Amino acid sequence: MKHSKIWILSLLASVLVIGCTTTNSTTGEKEYDPIKTEQVKAMIEPFVIIGTRRALDETYDRNPAVLSYLQQSAEFVCKMRDEQKFAPEFLIDGLDAGLIEAFGTGGVDPLILDLKTLIVGLYKVNYSNRFDAELNPQAFLIHALDVICNALSTATADFVIERGL
Repeated sequence: MKHSKIWILSLLASVLVIGCTTTNSTTGEKEYDPIKTEQVKAMIEPFVIIGTRRALDETYDRNPAVLSYLQQSAEFVCKMRDEQKFAPEFLIDGLDAGLIEAFGTGGVDPLILDLKTLIVGLYKVNYSNRFDAELNPQAFLIHALDVICNALSTATADFVIERGL
């Protein structure tokens, strides 16, 4: 129940992903709407940034490996974007491999697992709606990965600066 607010808000964000179009009042046809695309970014980005900051704030002192895991996760998502590897399974496998590399086979803080689940869930929503976005499906997924990449990178960089690491 502690993290239920994040899940409710992520559900709301996922609903906004469907679309990214507007209906032209003159022709009645759907057209790509950059404002709606930015609204999607505005709804997804805060979840990843807030989740990352909270995960770092609440777990870093107990396990500094959290920071390197989240930095590696950001690099991995950016690499997915750059190499245009869009399958959700690729994201899941990469984030899971990072968990094993950072934490071994020992326990991982549930907050880190929740954040990973949130990131995967947000991406899967974008992935499943890539054909409904009235934007080239590849371009839409590049946009989705870019939002996640930048949010993870921003949150981890901010944490490093705040802590003087």
